[in-house]
Amino acid sequence: MIAIETSHLFLKETSDEFSEMINAWENDEEIIFFSEENAFEPQALEETKDMLNNILQKEDMIHLVIINKLSNQPIGYCLLACIDKHHQRAKIGITIGSKSEWGKSYGGEALTGLLNYAFDKLELNRITAEVYSFNERAIKLFEKLGFKQEGRIRENVRKKDIYSDEIVLGLLKKEWKGNI
Repeated sequence: MIAIETSHLFLKETSDEFSEMINAWENDEEIIFFSEENAFEPQALEETKDMLNNILQKEDMIHLVIINKLSNQPIGYCLLACIDKHHQRAKIGITIGSKSEWGKSYGGEALTGLLNYAFDKLELNRITAEVYSFNERAIKLFEKLGFKQEGRIRENVRKKDIYSDEIVLGLLKKEWKGNI
């Protein structure tokens, strides 16, 4: 059981108890605009539960709910995906689903906790993030954490009938400072 604690947050493994909250976030068009490649389509609770069950059974993925310590309420989730132990690499992602918590630095704090876990406990060497070029806040956050822009996949995603680039960012263990 993975549990990560930071100054203001708990990161704990996703379970069925969070499916209703995650379903609400998955049904928020603004949140999905920044986090999903597909066009927005409402998702039934059962679909969210099935999605979470599939995620939780994957051996190469860690999916954690972000809980605000003060309110004891979930505010989002973060994940490591495509964990490759041989090459010591993974992809990272985050969604702050509670819009009232946007702009409070919780994303950086959660990612810092997850990056410390990835580099120290999992002994990974490289973490990659893929961010849509119009998501300037996310790009700035990853760069603040030390990620370097490594590439641009031109017109890789279509959102509201507009093609956008996807920015590939990478962070190596030797570059990680351990805090934001």
